[in-house]
Amino acid sequence: MKNKKTILLVIKVAIGFVLFAALMQFYLSYDFYMDIESEDLLIYLVMPATIYLIILVGLITSCFIIKKKY
Repeated sequence: MKNKKTILLVIKVAIGFVLFAALMQFYLSYDFYMDIESEDLLIYLVMPATIYLIILVGLITSCFIIKKKY
């Protein structure tokens, strides 16, 4: 039971780090995003956001799997 709590805590911390990284990337690059054209917006904003979203979905799914399994 202690192992489950530790794993869930690690996953929650990882989710926090991913959210923090996504927020900091957007915050630090906000002025840069305002100057680029719409074609480049796909590369600089949508692709990293998609990667962060995939990582978040994976972490949240693994959290639910661990809760249900143990």
